[in-house]
Amino acid sequence: MTGQLTGPLLQVQDLRVSYATGAGPIAAVRGVSLSVAPGEVVAIVGESGSGKSTLAHAVAGLLPGTGRIDAGRITLGEQELTGLSDRAWRTVRGRLIGLVPQDPGVALNPVQRVGAQVAEALTVHGLADRRSAPARAVELLAEAGLPDAAARARQYPHELSGGMRQRVLIAIGIAARPQLLVADEPTSALDATVQRQILDRLDELVRASGTAVLLITHDLGVAADRADRLVVMQGGRVVEEGPVREVLAAPRDPYTRRLLESAPGLRPSVAHTTTERGTHPGETGDSPLVEVRDLVKEFPLGRGHIRAVDGVSFTIARGETLALVGESGSGKSTTARLVLRLADPTSGTVLFDGTDITRVRGRAWRELRRRAQLIYQNPFASLDPRFPIAEVIAEPLRAFRVGDARSRRARAAELLDRVALPEAVLDRRPAELSGGQRQRVAIARALALSPDLVVCDEPVSALDSHVSAQVLDLLAELQADAGLAYLFISHDLAVVRRIAHRVGVLRDGKLLELALTEQVFAAPQHDYTRELLAAIAGRRLEETA
Repeated sequence: MTGQLTGPLLQVQDLRVSYATGAGPIAAVRGVSLSVAPGEVVAIVGESGSGKSTLAHAVAGLLPGTGRIDAGRITLGEQELTGLSDRAWRTVRGRLIGLVPQDPGVALNPVQRVGAQVAEALTVHGLADRRSAPARAVELLAEAGLPDAAARARQYPHELSGGMRQRVLIAIGIAARPQLLVADEPTSALDATVQRQILDRLDELVRASGTAVLLITHDLGVAADRADRLVVMQGGRVVEEGPVREVLAAPRDPYTRRLLESAPGLRPSVAHTTTERGTHPGETGDSPLVEVRDLVKEFPLGRGHIRAVDGVSFTIARGETLALVGESGSGKSTTARLVLRLADPTSGTVLFDGTDITRVRGRAWRELRRRAQLIYQNPFASLDPRFPIAEVIAEPLRAFRVGDARSRRARAAELLDRVALPEAVLDRRPAELSGGQRQRVAIARALALSPDLVVCDEPVSALDSHVSAQVLDLLAELQADAGLAYLFISHDLAVVRRIAHRVGVLRDGKLLELALTEQVFAAPQHDYTRELLAAIAGRRLEETA
């Protein structure tokens, strides 16, 4: 059907979208125009709040009740989509326009087997009957790259990994062989290697069928690897567009240049290397702040057990950043919990400033505990939404009975200034802040007790690349000022490259490789490390340049 078109498949003309709020309408998309040709992949990039997801939802007819199209047109082929009724949209969405949403945990029904959910996409559009739909659903799951598709079809979403659930969403999105596939941040929550596998599979499927793709992403590296054309949005407007190579080679708009500078996969130089900082902190000859020896952690599984951490050993010097990288299930977060003594090891020891914390109890442990703090992955979930920011930051001070209410508020204001937030933020609540601001608050809270060690557990994985770069730069500045040691947990080697002095690579609980950051990137010793490096978004463009 798309082959009969002589012009664009999708056309958006001067689109304007707003959301109704108690304070009046807020414009989210301001006069956007773009087109997508049959078989073309167009990526829309920008930070949170740029309007890119609102644009995608408008194209797919999925604006929430508070959202409305104020002006402009959206056409698919010769069909006008603007102003379609809900009933008419049901014949378009899924059949002509497929959708791969961001979060499979929200998009999939938790009480329905995944095969039935794929089959439903077929039956509602009359593409299969109840008897043939289950077998066709298995075929679609296999096409989407789900291993042992027949067995997986009988499972519920919670029984699948994040990558497997995303493949289910792809199977649903392509079930009707749509003319246009809208992929809204389809891999933002996945490990780099799983992300590459998903995007490779999506590439194969759309190229084979001639389906056009509107790819929504905040990751410029992903767009660089996967798209034919790039559309850059800021503040609800298109600030730049063109072929990917042209835009990235010579960006015209300052905002595009800023995005490019902050994209870790498109920045080949190491931002915080040993040579820039001088002597590596571990080379001073001082005793390490943290020493982990033969750490093992087992969890019960059925009649046996699973070894999540398997004989891991490393040190962290004062003022050093050690990054542990690996895919989900590699044991990196469990290792971090053991270092903080949030869990007890099955065997092995953790020495903190010479003291074996696996044996310390009572008051002695409490005094050591205040010297090690944690920054969580999700700043929104880790901050109590009921409390103003002043109380959020002062929480560790209250817990350790440091100061009175007045001095704690003063300390909170001092910490906000240290993380480059205004004092006015003290009386706001977490929901009133952006993701980057919330993460800065989380960092301020972690610094409240002046710790020696901060464990950063995926601290920027939920942030846009530009905001992520700001947070990483902030962590580096705080380390230089206060001599902090960081244990930095990440699945993304491109991020690690900007922050770490040394990198440890974990897989299946084992530490496969441990070396200076520049050595890991220049001469990786293990095949798995090379696989992680190859999965960095933006490498494909770099390799073919």
